[in-house]
Amino acid sequence: MTVSEFGDYLGVQGLDFISKNDKGELHNRVPIYQAKQILLTPKGCVSTRALLFAAVYGINTLVLSHSGKPLSVLVPLSQLANGELKLKQFEFCRSPRGSEMAKKIVEAKLLSQKAFLDSLYGAKQRIEYHAEALEKPVRLLRAVDPRDSRSARKQLLSVESSYGEFYFQSLRPFFNRKLATGARIGRGAYDPMNNMLNLGYAVLESEVLKAILSAMLDPSMGVLHTSHSSKFSLALDLMEPHRTIVDKFVLRFSERLGLRDFQLRFGRFFLTQDLTIEFLSQLDREFDSFLEGGKVRGRSQRFRVRTAIQDEAVKFARVVEGKDQEYEPITISL
Repeated sequence: MTVSEFGDYLGVQGLDFISKNDKGELHNRVPIYQAKQILLTPKGCVSTRALLFAAVYGINTLVLSHSGKPLSVLVPLSQLANGELKLKQFEFCRSPRGSEMAKKIVEAKLLSQKAFLDSLYGAKQRIEYHAEALEKPVRLLRAVDPRDSRSARKQLLSVESSYGEFYFQSLRPFFNRKLATGARIGRGAYDPMNNMLNLGYAVLESEVLKAILSAMLDPSMGVLHTSHSSKFSLALDLMEPHRTIVDKFVLRFSERLGLRDFQLRFGRFFLTQDLTIEFLSQLDREFDSFLEGGKVRGRSQRFRVRTAIQDEAVKFARVVEGKDQEYEPITISL
């Protein structure tokens, strides 16, 4: 269900979600139990009854900015409880064990990125320097001393950034040439490809955030990214191994696009509103799809992407609580 045009309205009639246009004409009707996602833009309005049912049924509800970036997610208040777990999380994130977990997260991300590059270049064209480029970062990674958590974070982020530059440059030959870009840019990106990647990562972050809240964890306290009240450090941590899912999706989604499919705002290229809604809907279906080749504890498994995201938060919580001794992040082979 989408509220995307001026005057659009989302409400409830009986046991159905309904959407109407600015003339009051019925646009769409979906049974509440079948609704998978609700996208709310600044142009329309929504009834409190619709929000109530969305919360009760756990429907993925996103409030979007004008550029399509998720600004807010709807979560039940019950997921904000459990102060004892949050206290344990605070202590864990500043301990050597937290730094060891951060090392595993970075290594899982690097291995997932290498696996994606290998899949893109193919068995015959696979370039050997993919493996060589990974050797030094992994060696530096494993040499990080976890006893000084602040120093360990800086070293780990440096290793991650160094291999990230190589990874992004290796992706560039597969970009749509009409939308080609130079360096990888996060916040403030001006070109189409970077802004689509940023949008995809923002959606991924919102999925991870919901999983963290569901596991009763505090999203602002992470083991890798610096804990800060203005960002969800733990969400940034746990989303790292899953970023290649967004990368693969953006490469596929962008194949048919040209500059006409973007609007220029303040010197930056963003998808048109209709394509933004399509992007978000398709990515949501991607998270519900099955993914082959994921490895957990050395074993290959078949799983839904969204389930894997939720499982990472649960595994993290179990280690923090002391129910499990080791945390083995997922590595993804696309």
